[in-house]
Order: sequence, then structure tokens, then C-alpha cells
Amino acid sequence: MLEQFLPEANLPEADVALNVYAEPSARRAVLEPLRVVVGLAIGLPLFVWVTEQVRGSDPSHDEPPEPEPVPVLSPTIVFVGLPLVVIGLASFAIGLRDGLMPVGDLIGRRLVHSQPRMVPSVAFTLGLLLTFGEPAIGSLIELSYEAWDFPEIQALLGKHQILTVVSIGAGVGLAMAVGATRLSSGATKLPLWRLVSPLALLCLLSTCVTPPAAQGLAWDAGAVTTGPITVPVILALGAGFVRGGDSGFGLVALASLFPVLSIAFSCYSIKLWAHLTGTDTASERPARASPAGSLLEVARAEAQLTAQSFLPLSVGLAAVVLYLRLPLRAVARRPVPLGLARVLFGLYTFYVGIKLGLLPMGRNGGARLVRGVIQPDGAVHPARAVGVCAFGVLTIGACQMIEPDLLVLGSQAERLSAGRVPKMRLVATVAAGCGLGTVIGIVKVLLNLPLLPILLALYTLALALTYKQDDFLVGLAWDAAGTSTGSITVPLILALGLGIAEQVGAAEGGAPKYSPLGPLGILGCASAAPICTVLVWFRGMSL
Repeated sequence: MLEQFLPEANLPEADVALNVYAEPSARRAVLEPLRVVVGLAIGLPLFVWVTEQVRGSDPSHDEPPEPEPVPVLSPTIVFVGLPLVVIGLASFAIGLRDGLMPVGDLIGRRLVHSQPRMVPSVAFTLGLLLTFGEPAIGSLIELSYEAWDFPEIQALLGKHQILTVVSIGAGVGLAMAVGATRLSSGATKLPLWRLVSPLALLCLLSTCVTPPAAQGLAWDAGAVTTGPITVPVILALGAGFVRGGDSGFGLVALASLFPVLSIAFSCYSIKLWAHLTGTDTASERPARASPAGSLLEVARAEAQLTAQSFLPLSVGLAAVVLYLRLPLRAVARRPVPLGLARVLFGLYTFYVGIKLGLLPMGRNGGARLVRGVIQPDGAVHPARAVGVCAFGVLTIGACQMIEPDLLVLGSQAERLSAGRVPKMRLVATVAAGCGLGTVIGIVKVLLNLPLLPILLALYTLALALTYKQDDFLVGLAWDAAGTSTGSITVPLILALGLGIAEQVGAAEGGAPKYSPLGPLGILGCASAAPICTVLVWFRGMSL
């Protein structure tokens, strides 16, 4: 079935030619994010205004007057931040098309043909290096201030923060090694669902014996590992590793699941070390991160973040190119150098636009909506809770439409399926699932529910839908889960979760009826639901 769906592979051992990627066109690369950004800039303030008008007309609204709310939009957001997001995404997409994807594909092909025994070690090293560059990892680590209210994760985000990041990277590296070995060795006769299902069950089992607050950290860590740096390289390498008619999907899924096990292992390793040595795992509480003020400060900070993201990728790819002795003419030919430069420029512009545009807009809107969700007696205000959930669906769903790593997955799926899986239809399906998962996570934080039963329900449904499905569909659905939480979605969800958690007293010791389960876990829910929506939507298609 899959052989009819995918183009025939023609990868002779001596071939060092770069594959040409025709999509996206420059026009498409600009129009796709432009439509979403304009819609978000119009729809989000309108939604907040309507919600506040309904709240103001509520007869039960007898609270004292509140300070003047922060505007959702500002001149900086409209004229600087949002345009930079569009420019950055367009440049990033074209750079991937011309530079990063062809080079990654070439490395995968040559590694399989010339050094097949080195595939696992090279894949592990690249996975480890790429994880250090993921900006979403930094967003998760920024929770180190709030971690001091949850002793179970103090050590993971405090004194042993480096161990946590290394363990996440090792999990991604191990996932890439396992997946690359499967693809390159021709072991794809083993159905992908037989590999993914036991791994997901093992992750759930490890969650059962992990402390409650660390459960959210483990699944959120799995969600943030696959972002705009890691996903394009993984997909390109996967396309180069494959033999026969396989699609190469599934590597991103493995890279999202293995870090869950890594965090559980780190948690118990730290506990064992503390027990054996009698030392305290806590350290001095860090200062709360202060937001950058001027445009110059933002530009300088994002330049550092871009270098931190791109440097490990550059070092890793350059080392592999030298090791494989690839001809300079194959790697340095036009338009590869210009494409790599566009990736770097696009990342930097995108990060600045996120910091000045999307994040302030999302946080301002979320801050205005979460006010008054928890009443003085500790009860949840139903109408306002519905407004917060609707905000989560609309905002996160819209951000999914311009999430760089998800757009890369959509382009790859559309190309490999010869158009039978349209890029934007896949992106919209993932966006709907991510929005639904975000609502589930918001309800979890609002009601302070334990995370484990929610994950068990979501993954039971996902595994039931995965059972005996085609490898292409299984890989696509589970990879979509990994790409759904990237550099745009992660900071917004974390900010929304912290805002709600502070309302219910989970982070600041408020109402005693709420136990401190914390704001973590929304990302884990948001990345699980897209598996189900993709499998349901594309299940009936003749793939």
C-alpha cells in the first residue's frame, strides 16, 4: 500500500547529488504566515473585548473596580513584532528548502551507504547537540523560579538543572539512534505501531512511579524537545536514512517519548544520590527573570539565543560532513550557502518578532482573561473558565498555523504523498487537536486535577487508533504530536498555565483546597491530542 503512495527511492551508493525541494514557493512562504498573523491580530483583541463585555454585564459581577487593563495590542506589537514574525518565518521556510533540508537528506543517504555502522552513533550525537539548541528548552528551564514552590522538581530545575538538560538531550539522541537504525537497516518490516505502542506504554508506566509534580515536567520536556531546530534536521535525515518505500516518519515521535523516560530516570537518580550521600538537593532560589526592556536589549538577547540555537546544529552537521568526506561541490553549491544564511536570519528575525509581538499579545490577552476565574471562596467561575478555555483553543490553534516545525512536517508530508495529504489540511488538523489538548490541560490546572489519569485516557485512545495502522499514517500522526509544541506554542502555554496556577493558589500558596500540583502538564496534554485528531481525520483516506 505504501509503495503506491510514495515515490520510488533511487539512491545509488555513489550518488552525492543534492535533492531539489520545490516547495514552498516564495509567495507561499510569505502568504501562509501573513494570513494567520493578521487574523490573530484582529481576532484575539476582539475576543478579549467581547469576553470582558459579557463579564461586565454579569449580574453577579460585584467585585471592586480593577486597575486599567494592559492593552492586548500596542504600536510595537503591530508595527515591529508581528511583521518580523512574518519576515522571519518566510526566510526560515525558504532557507530550509534551499539549504538545511537538502544537506540533511544528503548526509543521511551518504551515511547509510558509506558508513552504515556509524548511523546510531552519529544520530545520537546529532540528537544530543540539537537539543541544546532548542529555544523551547530554555522556556521550560525559565520555570526554575516557580520550581521552588514544588520540592519534587526543585532539584531537576535548580541545583541539577544541567543534568536535566543533558538527560533530555540523551533521550533525544537515543531516540534518533533507535529510529535511524530501524530506517537504515531495512528493519521497517516491523510495523511502526509495534515500536511506538510499547514505548508509549513504558512512558506511562514510568509516570505512575514518578512524583506528581515531576510528571508534568517529564511530559512537558518530551513536548519541547522537537522544535524549529530539531524537526527539520530529523525529517531530512529520516528521508536520507530510508531504504525502500518507507516515508522516514517516526523519528520525531521517538524524540518526544524518550525524554519522558529520561526525566523519570533523572528524578530517581537525584533521589538516590541524596539518599546515599546525605546531601540536600536544593540550592538557593534563583531570581525571577525580568523581561527585556528596550528594542536593543531584545535584539541583543535574541542574537544570543539564535547563536545558541544555530551553533550546535552547525558544529554537528559540519563534523558529519567532514567525517563522510563529502565533496565540497556537493555541499557548497548554490543555493545551499544562501539557504543556510536565510535559516539563520529567519530564526533571528522570528525570535525577535516572537518576543516583541506574539508573546506580549498572548500574555496580555491571557492575563486579562484569567482575572476573576477563581472567586474569593475558592470556587471556579464557570463563565470565565469557559472564556479562558476558548482563549486557549483560539490562540493556540492559530499559533499552530504558523509553527515553523509543524509547517516543515506539513511540507514533507505533502511532498511524500504527492499531494494526497495537503499541507494546510494537516496543519489545521494538528491545530484543532492541540487546541483541544490545551483546553484539557487548562481544566487540569483550574481544578487542580492529577495529570496521570488524563494522560492515561488520552494515550489509551491514541494507542487504540494506532493499532494496526499503516506506517505512513502512524508516523505522521505521532510526529505531528512532537511538532505541535514548538517555539511559539510553548511560551504561550507556559505563561497561560502559570497565570491560572497563580489564580488557584498552586504556585503562590493560596486557597488551601488546591494542592500544589503546579502549572506543568498542559504541554503534555496539548501534544497528545493531535495524535488522535490526525488518526481520525486521515483514517479513511486511501494512503
